Amino acid sequence: MKLRVEIIEKEADIYRQSQATLQDIREEQQECLVSHREICSAWTAKEKQRLNSDRQRLERAMDHLKLDKEHMETEDKELSNEILQKTEEFLTRKEELLLQRGLLQVKSSQLLNNAAKLEHIYKHLEVCQKYECCDA
Repeated sequence: MKLRVEIIEKEADIYRQSQATLQDIREEQQECLVSHREICSAWTAKEKQRLNSDRQRLERAMDHLKLDKEHMETEDKELSNEILQKTEEFLTRKEELLLQRGLLQVKSSQLLNNAAKLEHIYKHLEVCQKYECCDA
């Protein structure tokens, strides 16, 4: 019976030691988990801050680009207007000259037609003079 009591006491002692060891392991794991969560929280906070900073920087850059685009469009319109104003006289003159060229081409064509008719008449007269057959 004494042996049985010793065995039970030893089992109880082993059980208490196992419980204490298990409790120590649980506490250590809990500490590791807390530490891990703190590290992750700190990393997440830094990453959020970095991303927020990047977002703000990109928004500022986009605002600058929009403003630059507006300035470029305004400048482009101003330059186009200036070019039109400075070339308006030349464009008007060009249109006048193109119109005159068209009229001259028509007149030239008429003159060439008249010259061809006169050439035909002249040849006819030469033939008639050569053969003295014309009533011209």
